[in-house]
Amino acid sequence: MSEQLIFQRLLSAKRDWAVMPIQNGHCIPGAEKTIQKALEARHLELPVGQWIKECANREKKWLSDYGILLLSSNFKDEKKHDSQLNYAYSNISLANLTDKLQIESESRSLVSKWLKMGDKYHPVLVTWVIEQSIFFPVLTLYRRLGGTQLAIVSAEISRDESIHARTNGTIVNLLGLSIPSDLDDLRQQTIEWLVSDLDESGIDGKYGQSQNYIDQSFQLLHQGSYAKFKDTSFAVMPGFFETHRSHLPKYGRSQI
Repeated sequence: MSEQLIFQRLLSAKRDWAVMPIQNGHCIPGAEKTIQKALEARHLELPVGQWIKECANREKKWLSDYGILLLSSNFKDEKKHDSQLNYAYSNISLANLTDKLQIESESRSLVSKWLKMGDKYHPVLVTWVIEQSIFFPVLTLYRRLGGTQLAIVSAEISRDESIHARTNGTIVNLLGLSIPSDLDDLRQQTIEWLVSDLDESGIDGKYGQSQNYIDQSFQLLHQGSYAKFKDTSFAVMPGFFETHRSHLPKYGRSQI
């Protein structure tokens, strides 16, 4: 299948949605610090959007019209994700003030490291690594541990990110880009930080085990799938009745 046809199909698969209100949200008991950290990932949404825009400008000579339109649409999605997640952050009960301040400080340090990667490597490569190996595990955390309202948010963003990851993965492959070791190391550092509190959370089952998310991050990036969370593809979420099954987020299947 040509890249033009891939971009055309991805563009036609997109579905618009509006930022939704969240009031007095609560995550799963024990997950407060983990969801606090997961919501800190929202600070990567706007940089990712800028990197998408930069990619469109840098590669416009060979990208098809559909490719440019798709990247432009994906850029707008990231701005919407940022607004929605900021709304969620302000209206969900999370960690106590002491933990919150520490988490925010640690988050700023990690975001700064990602920004340096965006300056060092092709913007589409850094974007794809974040989407494939950080955003998808974070969306799993939202869905499984974030409570009902954050799970609905996850459903909407997941649909967008599935298209984004396929878009950027296609461009990465066409450009012949590979993942450098320091970028992969930062991915590992970030996912380990995100789930470092889970094993002491008292949450039962596979979604309460940090190693599963660490494995998910690695396998999604390097193998394209993570079978242990494949049931996430078929979870019944509000609003999914409006969406064809082929357009739902598929954490247990390849994203590229």
